Amino acid sequence: MSQASFPKSWVEIPLGEMNQYQSQNVQPKDSPDETFELWSVPIFPAGKPETVSGYEIGSSKQAVCSGIVNLAT
Repeated sequence: MSQASFPKSWVEIPLGEMNQYQSQNVQPKDSPDETFELWSVPIFPAGKPETVSGYEIGSSKQAVCSGIVNLAT
């Protein structure tokens, strides 16, 4: 997208310069009785997260806060 199509008050910067959020790594298997919401690209068409117990999750996950926008590349 060319900068000419942006409103005049906008500035184009690399996404990495704008992002200040630092995610945390979570090990769901360490909390087997806790319920986790998994928001992943394959589940997106369902419009809701997959709800899974910690003992069912075999890999680490990235925790995100409410209001965070995730981009899949």
